[in-house]
Amino acid sequence: MSTELSRDSDSRATTKPYQTSRKGGVSVKPQWKSHVVPLVVLAGVVQIACMLYLSRASVSEREVKYLSEREVLSRHEFDEVFEKYKKAKEDAENNQVRMVARGVVMGEIERHSADGIGRVDYALASGGGRVTRHSKASGGVWFSGIGWNGIHVDSVKMLRPSFGEPGDCFALSGSSGFVEIKLRRAIVPEAVTLEHVAKSVAYSRSSAPKDCMVSGWFRGREMDSDAAEKKFPLAKFTYDLEKSNAQTFNVSEPAGLGIVDMIRLDFTSNYGSACHTCIYRFRVHGHKPDSSIPVAKRF
Repeated sequence: MSTELSRDSDSRATTKPYQTSRKGGVSVKPQWKSHVVPLVVLAGVVQIACMLYLSRASVSEREVKYLSEREVLSRHEFDEVFEKYKKAKEDAENNQVRMVARGVVMGEIERHSADGIGRVDYALASGGGRVTRHSKASGGVWFSGIGWNGIHVDSVKMLRPSFGEPGDCFALSGSSGFVEIKLRRAIVPEAVTLEHVAKSVAYSRSSAPKDCMVSGWFRGREMDSDAAEKKFPLAKFTYDLEKSNAQTFNVSEPAGLGIVDMIRLDFTSNYGSACHTCIYRFRVHGHKPDSSIPVAKRF
């Protein structure tokens, strides 16, 4: 028999389920236990699986150890479940890293779609900005004529998004020159961005402007012949070929500045070209003024 029966003093039969009988010198396990143990094992697996499912990243090593000591699973079975737990935890951590990385990438995509640097450009040609005066334009392959107002037709290139194509710029003669720009509206200036062709696609970058100065003033609707007397400095900087092709420079003491609607970019040197200097794009950043901010005056 699979169980051992005994009689007590009241002649009642009792069952001793944990005892075993021996047949031919071989220990025989109780038959009913062979059915109950898989159920207990299954219950343990379900318990751990539920814990991992509900909180893969939060199950502690102590909790897992507790389960292992309850002898619910065999050592081999427990090791398999524990390996699955560790993999699930690693996957959860990797998913978190991927989520962070995805956020960074999406932020960069959004910033690039927002005109590359994510700041309003008040000199943008499609928004109303325009070149009103400039030094002599370069001839040769860049020459395409002077307009009726004396402004080179290529000047608009420096006030529109650049797609990084070599030669798609406004080229001015020599290693020094200037450009004056009427903004789409009066603003309180905060920064300017100068852009040249990227190193990865450039044939040569010797035509990049190097030492630059930006000034501004308020002209309004009237064409003031004394405007040059009212210019004041906004920023002085050096365009660095070893940095990003689009470099932003903050204006000096922006809190003390008034309203401007005219900007002048002067460059006094470039990176080696004697015949021309190329401006791929120039942007002006700032914010709309309130009524308490005065019109800009010369310092």
